[in-house]
Amino acid sequence: MQNMCESTDGFYLSQKDLELRGSGDVFGLRQSGIPEFKVADIVQDYDILEQAREDAITFVIEEEDSVAYKEIQEFIEQTSRETEEVING
Repeated sequence: MQNMCESTDGFYLSQKDLELRGSGDVFGLRQSGIPEFKVADIVQDYDILEQAREDAITFVIEEEDSVAYKEIQEFIEQTSRETEEVING
């Protein structure tokens, strides 16, 4: 409540909410949200996660025709199929 008295900035308030309550679970019992990262904390490690996102975008743009890109694309497609199977039962 203190944060809400101090600011009307929705981005600031959502950041404080994330820090206080965590990211939640997509398939669990906690508040809904994004799943916890296995190797990073979305709040504490924000800067490095943002850099990784930017690097991934650069990789896709620069390496679209490479073998490594095709292997990563196949992995993502397989993971997406497996996730859909879990969601749809």
